[in-house]
Amino acid sequence: MSPEDRIAIISHTADLAEEFGGDNRQFFENMGLELFGLELDKRTNSRGKWRIKGHRGGMRSVGIGGSLHGHPIDLGIIDDPTKSREQAQSSRAREKQKTWYKNDFLSRLSKHARVVIVQTRWHEDDLSGYVLSQAQENGETWVTLNLPAIAFHPDEIPEEDHAECFPDPLGRQPGEPLCSEMHPLEQSKIMRTEMDDGPDWWSLYMGRPRPGRGGMFDDKNWSFWSDAQFLLRFDPARGAYYYPMPDYKYDHIMQSWDCAWKDTDRSDFVVGGVWGKRGPDIFLLYVLRRRMNVDDTAAAIVEMKKLFPMTSEVLIETKAKGPDVIKRIKSVVGSINGRDPKGTKVERAEACRHRHASGNMHLPNSKSRHAKGWVRTYRSEMSAFPFGAHDDQMDMTTQYLQRLDEMDGSSTAGMATRKRLHGLQAQLRRGIAS
Repeated sequence: MSPEDRIAIISHTADLAEEFGGDNRQFFENMGLELFGLELDKRTNSRGKWRIKGHRGGMRSVGIGGSLHGHPIDLGIIDDPTKSREQAQSSRAREKQKTWYKNDFLSRLSKHARVVIVQTRWHEDDLSGYVLSQAQENGETWVTLNLPAIAFHPDEIPEEDHAECFPDPLGRQPGEPLCSEMHPLEQSKIMRTEMDDGPDWWSLYMGRPRPGRGGMFDDKNWSFWSDAQFLLRFDPARGAYYYPMPDYKYDHIMQSWDCAWKDTDRSDFVVGGVWGKRGPDIFLLYVLRRRMNVDDTAAAIVEMKKLFPMTSEVLIETKAKGPDVIKRIKSVVGSINGRDPKGTKVERAEACRHRHASGNMHLPNSKSRHAKGWVRTYRSEMSAFPFGAHDDQMDMTTQYLQRLDEMDGSSTAGMATRKRLHGLQAQLRRGIAS
């Protein structure tokens, strides 16, 4: 730190931010000369804005969404931008935070600025979640420090997240408390039980957002395939997969694409999945999930068809950007099946969940060379639906599963008809029995 550093403190309300700023101002006024040989500039007599005498450095405090116009930032500290779970559940509130962060906060950062975000992780798509997801795409480097109240046990964390959670930052063994003097282990265990080991416990005590479990696609119902079951080999010369044993192949391979809603905005995810079916078993072979515009989406579909030339159908939703994408690729990608989704997202998921509940849907296991980062994101979104931050991968999945139902005669309409027939048969049996 330097007396030339311009610091900004941001919290969920202006009053709280100014309280932080006022406390720092009071401390500097009382101790600055003794500790640092520096004095407060008396011309700035405000809790929300003060400077160091003879230097450009000082502190500016605003609530999130507040104006930072005219105040360059060398160190930005965002403390608890979200007030509560209720606020975090509001997609509108989350989008307002992101917009402010992108348009107001980032534009004020100096060339070598540092940023610190401290918050309760109420939601996967909160400000921290957004920043980390952007960092992966933009090549930014963030250091994440999470100190759970009770050191994580490997069994309670998905294997894909182990690298983020282990070893414990403080060198604790699984189950050890963070600070037994303030929060004894038994007291924390009681709180965990009282909170039903639910999302509030994980947000407040464990530092990990855990959305309410949707239960429609229970994570325990996944099966996992090994490299030996992949059935395909990659030919670097052609840049494509092929069947090394033509008599040993999938019944079919399809691609399912969920296109984002806006034509030019890259804020929405485009998702493409490659599915293989063999007998009753369904294998998710590959997932591409990226923010793309129409042209990029079209190019990605063309490349995916080249990568998997044995694809028999390419399913593309005909809403959102789908029609524009189809126009761009129909001359180079054959077997396009435009899909008009019926019913709500929940209704479509409900109609397809029997496939997953049977245990016949397979993902690559953690030791497979195909088990890339997409597996963790996919599992998380599917298990959280409909309470998670995103549902684009769910849309991609149900689109494919609905196509399977059509192919084997178990469409949603057919299923509903059979249910009504079963109900009538049951009534008839009851009538005969009486």
